[in-house]
Amino acid sequence: MHISENLPAELSSKERIITMEDLSPEELLKLSVIRLGREQHEKAISSLKLALEKDPDYVRAMVVLGNALMQKEMLVEAREYLECAISKLSLPGHPIKVEEVDLLIQSSQWTALICIKQGNEAEGLVHLERMATLQEPEDPQSKVHYYKGLLLLWSILHRANRREEAKKYASRMVAYDPSLRPLLEQLEKRGDVAIDLKVDY
Repeated sequence: MHISENLPAELSSKERIITMEDLSPEELLKLSVIRLGREQHEKAISSLKLALEKDPDYVRAMVVLGNALMQKEMLVEAREYLECAISKLSLPGHPIKVEEVDLLIQSSQWTALICIKQGNEAEGLVHLERMATLQEPEDPQSKVHYYKGLLLLWSILHRANRREEAKKYASRMVAYDPSLRPLLEQLEKRGDVAIDLKVDY
């Protein structure tokens, strides 16, 4: 299969015709992110699956693929990839890198969202409560993802009438960002689950 679309400079030259099979797993991931940005989900999913054929342990590809499948409402398959990533990231000694921490945070949130969509908030809570035990990341982007996860955890606990536990997370969130207080009060009144599907690859 030839690639006719525009690729990042490091992936192509004007004189060379590149096939999907020529690309490394890392290059396939970069291509998939471009395709996702263009709403080409099917092509992105194909690129990511090929990346994982080449490197079955490529955790970042698993996480991005899981999210891409979730966006297409292919929840069972999405959950399989995300839970596989979580299991690898949760091995002894992991996560240790900034990227690994961020991938564990995001994969835990997305798996929890899938559980909620499947009507199983209890399993979703397991993933979010595990994420909440992680030390608050120092990396700014990871920290944003972490507190998005706490917001989702807080809203599920509050809706389940586990108010005292929810208060603990509310205090942490307001300490991190005081502007969250009105949002928490609004969600508390409505009893909504705080779901944010914005993706940062």
